[in-house]
Amino acid sequence: CFRDRQLGKVDKGVLLGFLQKVSGYSRIQIKRLVRQSMQTGTLKRRQRTVNELTRIYTREDVRLLAHTDELHGTLSGPATRKLCGRSYTVFGQTEYL
Repeated sequence: CFRDRQLGKVDKGVLLGFLQKVSGYSRIQIKRLVRQSMQTGTLKRRQRTVNELTRIYTREDVRLLAHTDELHGTLSGPATRKLCGRSYTVFGQTEYL
């Protein structure tokens, strides 16, 4: 059981920050889950469904993006987009189309 009631305000903040980093959930989502755990003693597992038809990038796109990031040191999104566009227009690399 989550023993949040025994912690001070600072410790609660530290614990929530840790849970946020470890889980990848937002701070609000962590607070909601902690509240649910304290009220019911359990957490409900919810599975997120992903519609495969809405996928934008192919595996090859992801591979090219990772390769570009590796070469250029993980730039911002707009800078990476500019590099990919330039690779196509200036150098004729059709894989960046």
